[in-house]
Amino acid sequence: MSPKGRRRIRIAVGLACVVAGTIPLAWLAAPGLLVRDTGLPGAREVRIDAIVVLGGEPTTRAERAAEVYRQVAGENPGRAADSSLWVLATGEGDCEDARRQLEACAVPASAILTECKSTSTLENAAFSVPRLRERRATNVVIVTSWFHSRRALACFREANPEMHFYSQPTVHPPQPAWWPDRHERGRILSEYGKLIYYWLVHGVSPMT
Repeated sequence: MSPKGRRRIRIAVGLACVVAGTIPLAWLAAPGLLVRDTGLPGAREVRIDAIVVLGGEPTTRAERAAEVYRQVAGENPGRAADSSLWVLATGEGDCEDARRQLEACAVPASAILTECKSTSTLENAAFSVPRLRERRATNVVIVTSWFHSRRALACFREANPEMHFYSQPTVHPPQPAWWPDRHERGRILSEYGKLIYYWLVHGVSPMT
């Protein structure tokens, strides 16, 4: 093999080692970099009007939205009964599954609305905001997977800066005793790329 060929091999091996070392770090750093959990304000401070559960994974996200619903309703006696607190299930192909899961988790059917046209996080926000405006929602909780929570919250805040959005993601595992499962590994790496793409192409800053 020529010296040039050996040099190319060394460069390729070096790059492969860098990538191999970077990917595990990206996985381990994900809970700290990708999660936005704003917490919920107290009932005396803020009246939560709506909860939006994003499409993409209708089971775990809907279960978490139901937990948030029960928490908010529990802190505001009568909210569930007078239907002033409601949940919007979003996402093409996921909205009806999420609705059924919400009902299975004891969220009243009368408190569930659906938005079934969105096919991306950007559209989740763009198509949900008009529904929120129709019902004069001011304070809204966004529920999605933990690794998706930063981009999701940024998209909704970009879509309507006048509303107050809070993030309550699905429970994320604590560091350092954590390692993503096979499903999460790909989603985490993809999310880093989407964060950058949304920032550069759509102007949605991940720091919002």
